[in-house]
Amino acid sequence: MTTATDFEFIDVTVDDGVATVRLQRPEKKNAINATMRDELVRAFDRFDDDADATVLVLTGSGDSFSAGTDIAELEERIPETTTEAVTLEQFALPERIEAIDKPTIAMLNGLTLGGGLELALACDIRLASTEASVGFPEIAIGGFPGEGGTQRLPRETNLGTALLMLLTGEMVPSERAREYGLIQETHPPDQLETRTMAVAEAIAEKDELALVLAKTAAKMASRTEFEQGLHLEGLLANVLEATPERKERLREFLDG
Repeated sequence: MTTATDFEFIDVTVDDGVATVRLQRPEKKNAINATMRDELVRAFDRFDDDADATVLVLTGSGDSFSAGTDIAELEERIPETTTEAVTLEQFALPERIEAIDKPTIAMLNGLTLGGGLELALACDIRLASTEASVGFPEIAIGGFPGEGGTQRLPRETNLGTALLMLLTGEMVPSERAREYGLIQETHPPDQLETRTMAVAEAIAEKDELALVLAKTAAKMASRTEFEQGLHLEGLLANVLEATPERKERLREFLDG
């Protein structure tokens, strides 16, 4: 196992191909401040370049995944005028996660709200504690999610469900969120990490190029016409078939 120690608000470990990034502001329910944002970007950059890490698990410490953006800092960033707001360039941390080619898993160990839910929605797979809850409470303070939440939520559920969550701001228990399609599995708190790591390790055992290409093809399903998706799938499958790693794994399977 390797551990990165040069971070203040996150903890990073790599073990058997699995990189775990844990948010570390439990006293603030892992609210995301500017320093944490910078540290997460650095951690994701390292993961991209780490040949020993095949899958990333993102989670929180304490009883929360993340309560979202640090409200104190958010107030400081509010633009003074409408003109300034229109021209303001906003860095979207979820976009950085979604740009990762390798598989990513969000382990929702507790409260997952606002910007925290936007982070989770940008991951490929979401596994949650049965005691976790999710939501976009921004409407209660006169706002709405602005880092992809209004775009990813309807794609993971449907427009009506997305609007129900966005316009009421209510917190949704993880079991109901699973019914909505936001979460793939729910598990008791004492079993969540074991199950998540089992999934991550099962993925990490696979050929990395196959994982990347399979993820790329699957994500195109919601972004292109069906025929275009089929064409891309065929191209990527053919590319994979020609690699030495693919041929070696086929031989191992046949011999085994």
